[in-house]
Amino acid sequence: MRSPSSEKIECPLGCGAGELTRAEILDRLGVKDFARVAQLSAEEAFRLLQNRHDREHQTAWSRFETELAKRTTEIREQHKDALRSAQLERDDLIRRVEGCLREMA
Repeated sequence: MRSPSSEKIECPLGCGAGELTRAEILDRLGVKDFARVAQLSAEEAFRLLQNRHDREHQTAWSRFETELAKRTTEIREQHKDALRSAQLERDDLIRRVEGCLREMA
């Protein structure tokens, strides 16, 4: 399929020798090719949308990494507290067993 700007049409101003392309006519009239402007606008809109998507994606990953670090620290602290509690309980039991063994001896 041919693009609209490459179609040959008769010069509406009568200043061409026969047929001109749409782009040539618009250029002679001092008008930009609106299809090209629309294409560039669409490309720019897509680029801006892609940049926004990339920023949002990066922000989401940053939030995820922050939350993951926070939860990992919380779990580490919980296990540290549980381990400390179990060690204290073990030490208490050892002392009690040693006390019972001394009483029996």
